[in-house]
This record gives sequence, C-alpha cells and structure tokens, in this order.
Amino acid sequence: MRLPLTALRGAAALNAIGDPALRAGWSSLLTSATDATSFLEPGFVHAWYSSYCPDWEPVLLLQHGEQDDLTALWALAQRQGQWVVAGAHQAEYQGWLAHPQSEADFLRAALDWLTPQLGKEGLRIKYLVSAGRAAALQSAASGRAHLRRHVRPLMRLDAQEIRASLAKKGNKSRFNRLARLGDLRFDLASNWQELDGALDALIAFYDLRQGAVNHSTPFREDPVKRDFHHALFDALPEERVVMVASLGGQPIAGFWGLSSRAGGRLVVHLGMLMHSPMLAEHSPGKLLLMRLSEALVAKGVHTLDLSPGGDPWKERFANDHDEVFELLVYRDAAGLQAAHRRERRLAQAKRVLAGVGLAPERARALATHMRKLAQPARWAGAARRMLNWLVGERREYRLYRLNRAQAAAILAGQARRTDLRVNAPAALLGFVPRETWQDRQAFWSQALARLEAGHQVYTLSGSDGDLQHFGWLAFGERQSRISEVGQTLDLPEGSATLYDFYTDPQARGQGAYRASLRAMLEDAFARPDTRWAYIGVLADNLASRHVIESTGFQYQGSLRRQARWGGEHHTRDATLLADATESVDA
Repeated sequence: MRLPLTALRGAAALNAIGDPALRAGWSSLLTSATDATSFLEPGFVHAWYSSYCPDWEPVLLLQHGEQDDLTALWALAQRQGQWVVAGAHQAEYQGWLAHPQSEADFLRAALDWLTPQLGKEGLRIKYLVSAGRAAALQSAASGRAHLRRHVRPLMRLDAQEIRASLAKKGNKSRFNRLARLGDLRFDLASNWQELDGALDALIAFYDLRQGAVNHSTPFREDPVKRDFHHALFDALPEERVVMVASLGGQPIAGFWGLSSRAGGRLVVHLGMLMHSPMLAEHSPGKLLLMRLSEALVAKGVHTLDLSPGGDPWKERFANDHDEVFELLVYRDAAGLQAAHRRERRLAQAKRVLAGVGLAPERARALATHMRKLAQPARWAGAARRMLNWLVGERREYRLYRLNRAQAAAILAGQARRTDLRVNAPAALLGFVPRETWQDRQAFWSQALARLEAGHQVYTLSGSDGDLQHFGWLAFGERQSRISEVGQTLDLPEGSATLYDFYTDPQARGQGAYRASLRAMLEDAFARPDTRWAYIGVLADNLASRHVIESTGFQYQGSLRRQARWGGEHHTRDATLLADATESVDA
C-alpha cells in the first residue's frame, strides 16, 4: 500500500521546518543516509526559504509511516511555474531524504503530484552524489528523466603531503614575500562580526572575476545573496567552513564552504573562493587553500570537494576525481525528446566550433558582437570605416611626458580629490556601457587582466554606484602598443604610463580627468624608481589634449598612421624619446 503524500506550501512549509517533531524526523533521516550533504540540513533549507520568500514559494513534500514517523522528505520551491530544489543554484548538492524501503514509493508519489505542475524546462536536480539515488529517480520518472554525469575534482587531504608542500622552497618564498608587505593572517571565522567587515571586499573580488570569466556577477545580480549567506552562517555553526586571509588588516582572500559527513568521513564542499586580483603575483588564493588544508586536516577532514563545473584552476589542485549526477525531469516524454534534440544541436555546434578552433567563450563573445552589429549606430560606424577604407584615413598620436621635477611643481599645493578611488573592484562592477563600442563583460575581463598584471585603476563613482570615470596607470612598462596608430613604442627604464581614460558623458566637465591625472602623478613619483610619466592622445581629441597640456605635460612628438585601400604607412618623429636617457632626478 502506498503511503500518503503530504504537500505543504508557502507559510505552512516555512512554519513546519520549525516544528520540533518534524525536525526530529528530519534529523533521523539525515543520520541514516550515508550520502546526505549539509545542503539537505533543515538549517540550510530554512535559511534559503526565509531569504528568498516571497520570490520563491516553499514546498515541502512529506511522507509518514504507519506509526506517523517521517519516512521521506523533499524540499522544493516554485516561482511562476518554475520548479527548483530548495537552494536552487546555491545548493552545491541537491536531493531528497527517504528510508531505503520507502524511497521508490515516495518518488513515484512525489512525481505524480509534481509532474502536472512542471513547465517545459522541467525540474533540474544538480548534483546527486549517489548513483543509486539517481537510478531510483530515473526509474520513478518512467522515461521522462535525462541523466548527465559530471566529473568532480577532489583534494584528498594528507597531513604529510600538506606539510611537505608548505615546506617547499617556492611556497615558503610566496608566503614570505607576501608577509613582507604587512601582517599576514589566515583565520577561520567563528562569528559573523569577524566576517562582516571583510565580506564586501571579498564579494567584489568574487563578482569581478565571475563577471570577467562567466559573464555573471552573482552578488550584484542577486541583492538577497549576501543576507542569505548571513542567515546560513548562523544556521549551520557546526557545518560552516569560512577562512579569511588578511594583509595589514585588509582582506585579500576568502573561502566559503560547508562540511558533510559522507560514509563516516568529513568532507568540505567548496562554495566560493575569493581572492584579490591586485596581489595575483603572490597567488593569495593558492596560499589560502594551503593554509585551509592544514587547518582542515587538524579538524579531521578527509577531502576538500572542489565541486563540478570545469573551472581550470580546480584541476591544478585536484589529486583525485569521482563522479556525480545531474537529473532533468520533464512533464512528459515529448519534453525529454525536445531536450535531447537541443543537446544534439548544442553538441553539433561545439564540434563545429572545435573544428574551426573557436572556444565556447570566444563564440559567445562573437555572438554578442554580431548582435551589436545589428544596431543602427553600429551600421553607421561600419559605413564610416568603409568610407575611410576607400578615401583613406590619417591618424596622429601625440606623446607627452613629465619628469620628477616637473611633476613636483605641478603637484605643489594641490589637494587630492577624496572621492577618487584606487584599485576598487566594487567601483569597476558599476560599469555601464554608454557607447556602442563598449561591452560590460569585455570591460571586466580586461580590467581583471590589468589588475593581475599590476596596473592600477583610478575610479570615480556616482551616488547610484555607476562608474563615472576611470583611468589606468602602469609601472615599469618597457614597451607600449599604440593600437590607434598600429605602432609599438619602446619606453626608457623607470617609465610610468598613464592610459585608457574614459568619462561618462553625463559626468564630463566636472574635473574627473584632471583629478585622476594628478593622483596618478603623485603615486607614480612616490616610487623612487620612476623617472618619467608618459601619456598619449589622438591629435583630434582636443578636449583631452587641453587637459593634458594644461596640466603641464610636455609634448614630445607624434606617431602617425596613414591607411588606404587596406594598405598602411607608419611614421614617427625622429626626435621621439631621443633624450630619454638624460638625468631627470633634479
């Protein structure tokens, strides 16, 4: 006889989680399940439900035995016909809880109740760590479920290997070089107050990297996400694993994860790894993982689960792999067949891209570019380029510079603008494309690469957080590629380069450009090895030329490009940089 299924929705589901009797039964199911993760804990589910209601409606599917004992539980949520497992993409591992003898019966009853309510996208369960559970659901779905297998990278933690890795000369050198910059600490967060002050900086590191690599900014796009992590921190005090690396009191890296006991062994699941791009040369993320591994072994943790996803960095740390499972359940067989057709088309597209040597991320960028080409303004730009190709185009790039004495005279008595920020990832996240040639993801990707290369960015933001102005400063560059005129410029030793400035049209005329130039000069010549500061501009950019020249930069000469009918001719003034070796330390 099939046991009855109880479906609790909305407030009834949320209130039920606080019921001591249900909690006791829930805990019993967790204890008896060898594959249960902390993402199935009532604390996790309640934290997610509480944070995301009323946007998502909580749904608890329960089954009780003849003695009124809880035999099975599945926490779900729905929004406008879209169904997810509780936690959605924030639950690294998903599933349900059921006694083995009642699991098949429960899954059939649950799917009978759920299936008529599914939309065309169905229900995705990502990821199941048990092949047995995946097979049980696939069987219960009767030809309406599609199974995918994913490789999961793992770090098996061995105390002796960790000690040997920490003792390696290269790793010891990394720790020492970073420690010379300030007080270096790696601390496990034990209360929210310790973490709260560091979290905003860590979130900015995380969102900038995700925006650059994966085209998404999780915290910026989800204003509830930070509050959810606060609720989760409080809800799972025994399971949470949070470590923060700080340098001189400022956060430089962080790890967020949850622990589970799998088969009698402790496993820590990666949630987020966050690290400063400004310190990329010191590998703060790697150093944090090394110290975290040391701390986890001391707590009896056997494995650090890096989670599926295909991120290349994970393979650099993984020393083992296993398999996890993703299931997609559809309303009917037609939905499954349509999904298979979509997958075949996607696989075929990937093969075509691979055949022409085009990576998926490059293909996405190209598709975005093609969509922009369809915009009227883009067509106008293409028409101008075609006209230039036919009748010819001439460009002149003017180069300016200052030495230390000249910069000191310019900066004397000048107060630095207080709202100008240096190397602020949070400010870069406020970038909004204002021109047809701008692309947000490309901007973030370029910014991340520059910060990791040691360049500094100067930003001004509006009251709404939108980025109003930015400019870049590079130290010690011996060669500069001038793309505007297709030439490369060799710079003398001790050069600082000021480049790539942009001011939002709505913020122009308010002194942002001049303020960032002066701040850059101040910072450039604060370094004893800086001898020259260089800046360049196209000759027809009269507004920028005026600011550069009125600031006090000295014109050195020009580089020129003449193009017609696909051919190019490049010239430069013979005196350009001719006297760059003279003494400038007066």
